[in-house]
Amino acid sequence: MNLTFFIVDDTRVKLEPLEDDPNSDYINACYITVSYRLMSLYYHIPGPIEVNLEEFIRMIWDVDASKIVMLTNLFENAIEKCKQYWPNIGKTQQYGQINMKLIKEEVYAHFTIREIQITKNSNSRIFRQYHYTSWPDKGVPSDIASLVEFRNKVNKSSSKRPGPMIVHCSAGIGRTGTYLALDYLIQQAQAENSVDIFSCVSQMRQERVNMVQTVVSSEIYMENMRKII
Repeated sequence: MNLTFFIVDDTRVKLEPLEDDPNSDYINACYITVSYRLMSLYYHIPGPIEVNLEEFIRMIWDVDASKIVMLTNLFENAIEKCKQYWPNIGKTQQYGQINMKLIKEEVYAHFTIREIQITKNSNSRIFRQYHYTSWPDKGVPSDIASLVEFRNKVNKSSSKRPGPMIVHCSAGIGRTGTYLALDYLIQQAQAENSVDIFSCVSQMRQERVNMVQTVVSSEIYMENMRKII
């Protein structure tokens, strides 16, 4: 079943229009500013598919992304969830005016870290993609502690890029929303020794409709998270 979710215009990401198309500023992505105490800016988006692959790469360049967090696998239950937008190691892939090259790839038990170079008009940038691979769609990670470890590694990593972090799964609301809630709630728990899940999710839904898509899996996940933090 294909699901379509509309974004709030005030929070949507606006691409730099192409020279020959002034209406080419749209992409189904929005920014989320919910954070505990310190303002954090995330751009989150459904996983790219064939029809919006070039727009996704343009967004990475336009916002000067500091890092990308990917929470879906390319295929799940024999269904394609996301296009592989990065090339294989040492290869280069072209998207319009932008070239992308995979420089390095580190594979761990529950996640993979990729170092990617993008180039436009002879200007190059390097960012890291953090790909969590153990989270089933509409389900709960088999090892919750590994997701917390993954989140900590993402947050502790430095970046030379000034832009926001891009977070995506497949639909752009379930796993992405839960990951952003985890980031917020861990900070809140460390400071207050308590968490307010309802308030956190409510704030995110003001900026993106239907964030944290599956109620049952989210409740199970959050209960496990409480035990860890």
